[in-house]
Amino acid sequence: MKFNLLILSLCFIPTISFAQCNQQDQMSLYKCMEQQLKTDKGKMNKLYQQVYNQYDEKNKALLEKSQKAWLNYRIVQCDELMSSLTYGALGLASGFAHLDCQINSTAFRLKELKSLIEN
Repeated sequence: MKFNLLILSLCFIPTISFAQCNQQDQMSLYKCMEQQLKTDKGKMNKLYQQVYNQYDEKNKALLEKSQKAWLNYRIVQCDELMSSLTYGALGLASGFAHLDCQINSTAFRLKELKSLIEN
């Protein structure tokens, strides 16, 4: 049963995270994914500040509200849903699924923020 859950949880790890982290073993891959998330969060914070600085007070408030809502969404999606779906998974499998969810969510938010700068 645990093996089936491990296989199921690995299905949640798309190749995008693996493509950026071309490591040979699981622990190195996991550490690379953690670093990728940290880097993407830094990029997101910089983009957020750029967008924030170009807005008037009304739109700044809307952007803040939007960012808080997105952060709450990511918590529910990645922390709660992914932990529920991978319950009982062995070793790093549930961690991979959780990290991958955060990486993909953050990458999507980066695209959204970039589009706000370009417009």
